[in-house]
Amino acid sequence: MPLLENNATDDQILLDGDTGFTGGQASNVRRNLIKEGAYTAGKNIDYDVFGNLVTRRGASQETADAETSRWEDLSTYWEYTTGTAEQTGHDVTGTGTAWTADVVGMTLTYDTGPVDGGIVTGFTSATEITVSTNQSVADGAYSLTTISVWGISDLDGAIISAEVLDNSSTELFALAEYDGASVKNIRTLKEGSSMSAAIATFSGTDVYFAQLSDRMYWCDGSGVLQYITTAGSAGASITVGKITSITITEQGSGYTAAPTVGISGGGASAAGTAVLGYNLGVARVDITNGGTGYSSSAPPTVTFTAPTSGTTATGVANVSQLPSKPKLLTSHTNRLFCCSADTAYLPDQVFVSGILDGESWDVAGDQIRVTKGDGDPIIALCPWYDFKLVVLKERSIWVVDANPAQNVSDWTISLLSDRVGCVSHKSVQQVGADVYFLSREGIQSVSNIEAGSQAAVQVAISAPIDDFINRINQDHWGKCASAYYGNRYILSLPLDDSEIPNTTLVYNTLHKSWSGYWDGWEPRAFVVSAFGGKIRLNFGDEEGKFYTWRDYVDESNATITDYMDDLDTYESEVISRGYNFKEMYSDKLGYQVEFDLENFYFNESQDVKFYYLKNMSDDILGLVTESDSVLDAEDDASLDSWSSREELGAETISNRESHFIKGYNLLSKNKFKEIQFVAHAASGRLALQAVKTSAFPDTIDPQR
Repeated sequence: MPLLENNATDDQILLDGDTGFTGGQASNVRRNLIKEGAYTAGKNIDYDVFGNLVTRRGASQETADAETSRWEDLSTYWEYTTGTAEQTGHDVTGTGTAWTADVVGMTLTYDTGPVDGGIVTGFTSATEITVSTNQSVADGAYSLTTISVWGISDLDGAIISAEVLDNSSTELFALAEYDGASVKNIRTLKEGSSMSAAIATFSGTDVYFAQLSDRMYWCDGSGVLQYITTAGSAGASITVGKITSITITEQGSGYTAAPTVGISGGGASAAGTAVLGYNLGVARVDITNGGTGYSSSAPPTVTFTAPTSGTTATGVANVSQLPSKPKLLTSHTNRLFCCSADTAYLPDQVFVSGILDGESWDVAGDQIRVTKGDGDPIIALCPWYDFKLVVLKERSIWVVDANPAQNVSDWTISLLSDRVGCVSHKSVQQVGADVYFLSREGIQSVSNIEAGSQAAVQVAISAPIDDFINRINQDHWGKCASAYYGNRYILSLPLDDSEIPNTTLVYNTLHKSWSGYWDGWEPRAFVVSAFGGKIRLNFGDEEGKFYTWRDYVDESNATITDYMDDLDTYESEVISRGYNFKEMYSDKLGYQVEFDLENFYFNESQDVKFYYLKNMSDDILGLVTESDSVLDAEDDASLDSWSSREELGAETISNRESHFIKGYNLLSKNKFKEIQFVAHAASGRLALQAVKTSAFPDTIDPQR
């Protein structure tokens, strides 16, 4: 235990610090009031498995567990497509289309001998390229046998929406491109194959995906509902519906056997079986196949074969009707749910498909109104636990109990809150048994709202970082993107004057705290995939590039490229809370500070710099200082001169260092009320475990 008093000088020593940081970022809290275990800011910071602070993993354009590189790292003649290029033992001949300016990057698989193949990403086209060895390979030399294009990068527009169709027959991504004015294309991509040609074009500005059974459905609030079943297939439009029933207008008479039912006109495949009544007339028709492509405005003709003697039965087909301009599509309880952008419908109506049937809709019968009569429009629909569907409106939050055992008209609709609303459908995520979303008051939790409905109190989970929430460009907050992945709620937002998401906030649901803010990413759409049983977080950006987050690489195998964004480095740092040594009155004279770090999992040495701040502000966050006044010390030295960080020192932590401790003397740093510390890495992996500091209290100055 350290000495708390020095008998030689009769000076008491004060201690402060943090040996854990799971309290998270609290940048919206006055720095000297942040609770222990929390910190002012974490830039590109995540939690490790022990709850320590560590640099987030990077993202790259790749498809599988392959080694990442760039072609120019292997040969200076990467722009060639014929002939031989030679460098550092790589003798290859390339054939195919030139990949000069189109190449952004590659993912290659190679070993000390022939390999089965590799994967290339970063092409504007989906051209197959083959590279083969042209001579025997010496021991220790690398060879490339096959490189196949995945064709996912550099599309013609921003990727604004993405989803995965995953079933027994196919696994594929569905991506929506945006050219700045409307949805340009829907494309599909199966793992290991090329991007499909455009299979749909819309005129809306958003795309909504939902999987039901073995189909991927989508809409955009302007066109019709469409679906695909396999990669590269054309989108099938659902402009009309199915035969749901046949109303008997004339039962007929004289039938000795059930007549044949004929359904013709406007569609295909519908079929039914007639059932006779007691008077040898047709009592009803059981629909055995609803068919497809029928129109409610021009229903098909129903015919019955005539009896040998008597009257021929007649009937009218009832066709399911899909609401025009569907939007906010989602899948829940084996049904599709949507709203409509058509002004012919009300903004609070929710339409429901048949069970396991995305082509069966009844606009009049299978629809509900979620409202208390105020015209509050629906912003998003989100499945919740059990049969509950959360309906997020502009000024209120509702819950629908969509029990599939009940008729749609019998569903229970409950108001959770009329004081909180949602501003962006892309911010909504089911998080375990909860739902998170962005509101005008910050990032909210439906469970918090439900628990606070009795007390009329809803505290936003974003309260500790509301300084970031207040910087959102509200003209473009509909462009935000979110995901729930690896016990993290991830939300990318356009801050300040940015018109695209340029900052990503990360909430750890295990520690219930914000690990920090990430830059370098500009996601327009997140999607979680599980191809081959490998769960990955992917995102598409404004340039039409598609990235995979490399968090799946085991720490013991991580390299410098796993802490790079597509081979671009990024900085990471932690700014501590303001340490006042639990002494609010007196000035302090710093004695020492000690930083605990590690580099055990990183196979390269790591450079780290340390700083201190004495006025509780920092330029990188753009935060306002707590006081604009000049504070004079006893010796009349102005303390507001400490307007930016001052360096304590720079250190290199050797690779495989399990516990690195570095201490600095603070006696020469003059007096202060509170002090902050910064650990900064310009690149690579920063892993901070603790900050421990001490100081001497000064005599209280009764007058300043």
